[in-house]
Amino acid sequence: MFALDAALRSAGVHTYLKYKPDAYTFLEIYRNNPWNIRPSLYISDYNVVTRKSQIRKIGLQPYVWDHKGLPNEEEMGD
Repeated sequence: MFALDAALRSAGVHTYLKYKPDAYTFLEIYRNNPWNIRPSLYISDYNVVTRKSQIRKIGLQPYVWDHKGLPNEEEMGD
């Protein structure tokens, strides 16, 4: 995953990224699934000043979505 993140960042992708295991894709586990399983286990934020990514594990954080299907502020972290 770290190599993938580095490759995406070096290609100019500087947006907020989420990563999920391939097994979740094969099992069709997406957001708002009936099991309430969080589909993304890691978040990558890119700092344009330092030109570095910060990858955080989010798999154990509460899975909370607002009425539009977007993460609540507590989902985004600090």
